[in-house]
Amino acid sequence: MSKPDINKHFRREPKVMIAIMVLPIVFGLFLAMILPSLFKGSQIDSCLDNGGSFNYEKCSCDFEKNHIVIEKHQCR
Repeated sequence: MSKPDINKHFRREPKVMIAIMVLPIVFGLFLAMILPSLFKGSQIDSCLDNGGSFNYEKCSCDFEKNHIVIEKHQCR
């Protein structure tokens, strides 16, 4: 007995179903890693655009005192 030929649709369907389940998870993880760094920069830019000085130690905008720029800072 020989194997019957399987329709191409049925060979492709499992791959499509896996892609439908995996791609949103991968995309979500990618966004979760990228978006915080984009918003961190926009917080500093917004502060400077409004006439403030960004306090890199406290990660806040200060409108009274000027602060030095710390290149490698970690605001969370």
